[in-house]
Amino acid sequence: MKKLLVTFVALASTTASAQQLPPIRPLGATVAVASDSLGALVYARHLPGGVLVNDVQTRRVLLYDSTLARATVIADSTSATANAYSGRMGGLIAYRGDSSLFVDPQSMSMLVIDPAGKVQRVMSVPRSQDAMSLPPTCRRRSWS
Repeated sequence: MKKLLVTFVALASTTASAQQLPPIRPLGATVAVASDSLGALVYARHLPGGVLVNDVQTRRVLLYDSTLARATVIADSTSATANAYSGRMGGLIAYRGDSSLFVDPQSMSMLVIDPAGKVQRVMSVPRSQDAMSLPPTCRRRSWS
């Protein structure tokens, strides 16, 4: 048993050392800075006309213009807006083309947001048991 364990540890360390780190890709210069204060957890999706931001901590979805000077509230957790959502964290997911889905796990609904920041329609989460597993991150996924 001891010999098998030593062989496994040696094999695991050889495999780990053979893996390469991804190449470093330098970022360009800072082009614009938003003057609004955002929470600690922010996920963004770059769109042709601006940036769609899911501010998880303050529970709001914003669309910034390309210069980050102006923000439009798409959805938030207050009942004062037309597109209010529940008090839990929601997820932002890339959808068809430049559209995005904002997933509200408590109501089990998804807002379909077009590139101009307009809510086009509301869809149901395909499988209700998956609503809580959809992360608040922006990730690439094509749902049909």
